[in-house]
Amino acid sequence: MGINAEHPDTAKSVTRNLRNLEPSAPIRTKFMYCNMMFTVASYLVEQLSGRAFPDFLEERVFAPLGMASTNLQPERARGKGLGDRMTPGHAWDPEAQRYLEFFSPESPEAQGAGSIITSVDDYIKYVRALMYRQAPMTEEVFLGVTNWRIPVEANAGPLQPDSSPAFYGAGWEVSWYRGYQLVVHGGSVPGYGTYVFFMPQLELGGVIFGNSEGANSVNVILFRELIDEFLGVPEEQRADWEQLEDGRSSGGDDEEREMRELLCPGLENPEPLTKPLGTYEGVYGNVGYHQLKIEILDGGLFINASDRTLPATITFEHICDGTKFVAHQGSTQVGGDIPMRAEFEVEGEKAARLGLLLEQELEEYIWFDRVV
Repeated sequence: MGINAEHPDTAKSVTRNLRNLEPSAPIRTKFMYCNMMFTVASYLVEQLSGRAFPDFLEERVFAPLGMASTNLQPERARGKGLGDRMTPGHAWDPEAQRYLEFFSPESPEAQGAGSIITSVDDYIKYVRALMYRQAPMTEEVFLGVTNWRIPVEANAGPLQPDSSPAFYGAGWEVSWYRGYQLVVHGGSVPGYGTYVFFMPQLELGGVIFGNSEGANSVNVILFRELIDEFLGVPEEQRADWEQLEDGRSSGGDDEEREMRELLCPGLENPEPLTKPLGTYEGVYGNVGYHQLKIEILDGGLFINASDRTLPATITFEHICDGTKFVAHQGSTQVGGDIPMRAEFEVEGEKAARLGLLLEQELEEYIWFDRVV
C-alpha cells in the first residue's frame, strides 16, 4: 500500500506480511522476479545495521563513491536542494496526442527496489567501482552479486543472437555475449526506464536513463549497439536490435482472446451480463493483498486502486455465465491496459468472492472474500 493509502505500508509491514503470502513455487525451482524481496532485504539491512536504509546507503555507498547527486526517495533529494535538477517522467496520451508529465511519488514501502534519485554521471561511479572491485565494492561483493543463482531463459523467450543463456545473480542478470561476460540490470517505473550494464573483461560499462514510458525499449537497443560498436563488429554481422526489440511486444488482442477462451471455451463473443451490477458491488478482502472496493461507475464495475505502490484502476468486461470476466488494469499515471482473468463466486443475490489472476506465473486466482 502506497503513501496515499489509509494505512501505508513500510519495509517492516511488507516483511511481516510475507507470512500471509503462500510461496508460488519451492525455492530455487523457478525464476520469478519480485520487487518485494528487495524491500525485505532492505529491512534486514536496517535490523542488522541499526540504521535507516536511506542513511545506510548514503554512508556506506554513495558518500564513499562521491555520489553527491544520489539519494533514496525524491523528498530526500529535494531536501538537499536538488529538486530543480529532477526530471519529470512522461507518458504518451493517444487521445490528446501529447505527453503527460509527472514526477514519481515517494515509495518508502518499496525501498530496495527503486526510488534511487541520481544522474548518469553519479551512477556510473557505482558501476565502475563494482566492475573494478574498488572500495566499498570488494571482490567478495562482486562475486556475491554476479554468481549465478538460477537460470532465467525459461522466462525470457528465445536467446539473443551471439548470446548464452542468462542467469540471475543478486540484482544482476549475467550472460555471455560474443564470448565476454555481460552483467546487466534494467528497471522501470511509470514514466521512466533505466538500463545499466558492464563487461568486466572489456572494462566497458554504461548507464542509460530515459524519462518516458517505454524508454527501456530504446535503452536495450542503445546498449546493444554500444557494445557492438566497442567490439568493432562489422555492420553486416550485427543483429538488428531494433527489429528484435519490436518483436518482443506481444499483441494485446491475441492475449485477451486467449483469456476469453480459457474462461469460456468455444465462446465466440462475450455474452451480455444479465445479473444486476449491484450483485458484485462491495468490499472484498484478502489478508495478504488487503482490500479492494468494487463500485459502479459509468455503467460498469470499477476498482480504484490508486492507494497502491503503482496506482491503478481496474474495470471489468463480462465474458460469460455472470461470473467470468476479463479485468482490465490501467495505470492512473500512464494509462495502458493489462488484461487478467477474473471470476466471481455468487451466492444468492450477491457475489461472495472475487478471484483475480494478479500474477500470470501463478496460474491460479488470488481470492478476495466479501467483507462488506
